[in-house]
Amino acid sequence: MPHVDRCQIDFPIPRYLSQLDGVSCGPVALANYLKWAKLPATIDNLPDLGQLCGHRPKIGTFNQHMSRAIGFRPSRATWEKFREHLASGGSAILSTRKPCRRNGHFWFAAGITDDYRILCVNLYVGKTLYMMSYQEAVYFLQYSSLWRFTCKPTPLMTKFQSIVSGEASANDLALSSGVTGLTAGISSVDISRKRPATRRSKHSTRRAVTQRLFHVSEQLGIEK
Repeated sequence: MPHVDRCQIDFPIPRYLSQLDGVSCGPVALANYLKWAKLPATIDNLPDLGQLCGHRPKIGTFNQHMSRAIGFRPSRATWEKFREHLASGGSAILSTRKPCRRNGHFWFAAGITDDYRILCVNLYVGKTLYMMSYQEAVYFLQYSSLWRFTCKPTPLMTKFQSIVSGEASANDLALSSGVTGLTAGISSVDISRKRPATRRSKHSTRRAVTQRLFHVSEQLGIEK
């Protein structure tokens, strides 16, 4: 993987976070954005951020819950639009789901260098920083949705400041945003305890179809 040479990067790099498991990329992406926005987000804030985005243990975070935590929906972007956004001082959280992959991944784009390399945060599990080339970026953008940020305040920043100051709890803010998840304090059924769905046999399926056809033929007056 390309080495991150801090001397070639002309924008500040906070002490970003990386995930240590396979499902906490959502809260980590939110924390890294807040760090980029110069807010005091640390690893201790991950449980609260997990509640805001409806993070589910052993499952992860869904895009719709991520949107409610951030305050707006994601969009798609071409390489040209993405490059211009980062070059103007912006950043982005990306949700990438590659073909033939069951689960997606949230990661943070913190900036871009003069030679169009993107500083990626938590793109790979256990690796905080990664310099992405132009070719890689074009490939990733095909399968990514983006929440783009500028220097303007966002609803997520307001929520985080309310949590830090003690004005509101993450659970209350999550519920008010409509986020439903195991960590959002909403009762849910344990997936492991769900009764497996019964499968119909071929004979019962054929019998049901035959009965339905007979019922239709009676209504239309067709001889059986």
